[in-house]
Amino acid sequence: MSRTHRRIAALTTLAAGVGLGLAAARADDGAAPDRVRLETPKLFAERDGTVVIRGSAPAGYPTVRLLGLTAKVTVKDALPTFEVRAWVPVGRHEVEVVPVAEDGTPGPSAPLVVERGAAEPAEPSERPAPWAHDPADGPNGFDIRAYLQVPGRLYGIEDVALGEAAEITTTIKGQSMPPMTRRTAIVGRHEGRWVVEIEDSNMQGVIQGLLVTPEGEVVKAWGARRRGEKPMELKLIDVPAAAPAPAPEKHELVQTNAGEFACAVHETDSESGRVRSFVGVAGLAKDVLVKLETSIAGVDSYVLTRLAREKLTVGEVELSCRVARYDNGQTMWMADRAIPGYGPMVRMESAAYELAVTSLEDDARPRLQWPWPFEVR
Repeated sequence: MSRTHRRIAALTTLAAGVGLGLAAARADDGAAPDRVRLETPKLFAERDGTVVIRGSAPAGYPTVRLLGLTAKVTVKDALPTFEVRAWVPVGRHEVEVVPVAEDGTPGPSAPLVVERGAAEPAEPSERPAPWAHDPADGPNGFDIRAYLQVPGRLYGIEDVALGEAAEITTTIKGQSMPPMTRRTAIVGRHEGRWVVEIEDSNMQGVIQGLLVTPEGEVVKAWGARRRGEKPMELKLIDVPAAAPAPAPEKHELVQTNAGEFACAVHETDSESGRVRSFVGVAGLAKDVLVKLETSIAGVDSYVLTRLAREKLTVGEVELSCRVARYDNGQTMWMADRAIPGYGPMVRMESAAYELAVTSLEDDARPRLQWPWPFEVR
């Protein structure tokens, strides 16, 4: 069956299913159904692998399980309903949509069939930025994925939202090398974990796919050299979780050209020397490095000279930032929102380099061919 015929069949099935599903769901004068009712029992995924599944659930079941996902049931027009936006791999998926009670007891389910045809690579005009090439194997034909080792922890994952993505560009000043880019996208959620894709200009076009806990632990990693290619599992490097920051030994008022700030003082001693960090504890300076004193050879001490709130525009997104400038020429921009893969830091500039978030998205879609379904925005 051609793609056109499949879509016509899908629309016909959907239209018929909506009428039948809603009629069944509203039987008995609009009362909740005695089992799960689907708008349509068979769905065809879109070209990018996404599908929307809607239906109603029996009363007393706050969630439903399907395709390994959990969806909340909400009351709409006095009817308990649910909606799931999911990504599915190529193939035919026959599943049960199961309502689940508060204590985990399953209720009467309904069968669902989801089909997705062969994955199609994007046409050049449809490749989303910053995709600008379709790399083959690396130098001398070797596959770089066999040598990649992925850190077992991803930082800057706290407080992110489904569908968010950010690209950061690093420019080394005074050198002819091109800027380096890295895109981190929160493309899905699978069994309470984030589905993350990373594209780094240093990785010869390999897209990394990570399954990450909310705390930042990388559970699994895959890599593909181009969209539509079956990913290869990548090796993970064990990275222990960061130890909690020690309680400050004392607090001090620090006088700077930017003003006077109450700071927590952290001291670290090593064979190379001592480092004393003064970090703001309140107001605009909260969690901002106000002063750094060091006796380590080759490392300069520095202090805050200006702290203010400014607007920073990234594409069409306007961010409210705290901007900290220091007497060593370094400037940092810290946004009020989390940036996937980077935390609050959206820009940093010094005499040697500039690092800046150059793109923000809120509807990122998967580019890898993942092995299982997951929820998307």
